[in-house]
Amino acid sequence: MEIQITQKHIKEGQGGCGLSCAVALAVRDKFKTNDVYVNINYEDEDNDENHIDISVKNKKYKVYDPDVYYFINDFDMGQEVHPIQFSMKEVA
Repeated sequence: MEIQITQKHIKEGQGGCGLSCAVALAVRDKFKTNDVYVNINYEDEDNDENHIDISVKNKKYKVYDPDVYYFINDFDMGQEVHPIQFSMKEVA
């Protein structure tokens, strides 16, 4: 599933908040629900398997795109970020 983070999401998002960051706002718009939570999952610092966990209602999704990982880190630190698009996959 493709998700588009727009400039509006960036402007209205709150850094450091898995409920209302730019990624969460973009997912909210796609699914038309407020029941969204975004979390970076740090598997292992020596391992490049870091991923983003996204919960939408009762469903779980994962994002393995490093650009989204860096986007969230930069956004949370107050750095300038630009709109991006990413894919997320539902997991059992």
